[in-house]
Amino acid sequence: MLVPPDQMIGRIEDFIAAQGRYAVVKAQNLRRLAGGVSNEIWAFDALLDNGEADRVRRKLVLRLDPASVNVFTSRRAEFFVMRAARREGIPVPEVLWLCEDPAVLGASFFIIEYAEGETIARRLLRDEAYAHAREVI
Repeated sequence: MLVPPDQMIGRIEDFIAAQGRYAVVKAQNLRRLAGGVSNEIWAFDALLDNGEADRVRRKLVLRLDPASVNVFTSRRAEFFVMRAARREGIPVPEVLWLCEDPAVLGASFFIIEYAEGETIARRLLRDEAYAHAREVI
């Protein structure tokens, strides 16, 4: 069972802090985004501080397996496909953290940077502009 939205912020903060780069993590403005047929998609703002010179504010997105739908894709596979696509120069958000422990939020998830724009499956699957992306992925 997924963690209720009112408990997600604290668990997200704890998870990011446990990754080791940031000692202080403050997440706020958690909101569910429209779309996401096979995932729940949540956006939030994060203040990330390592206690030294590295203090940044970032808009982030959490992609979470939904509780009520059988998902036939893997967050792990999606995470690494997006990472590989970015390395190849395909304009995808930076992928930051993967969590496969359901004790954290109730299901697998990953966190990526927020990116303005749209995703239109038909364009991605058919337009010539995305031919290289389809080859790499």
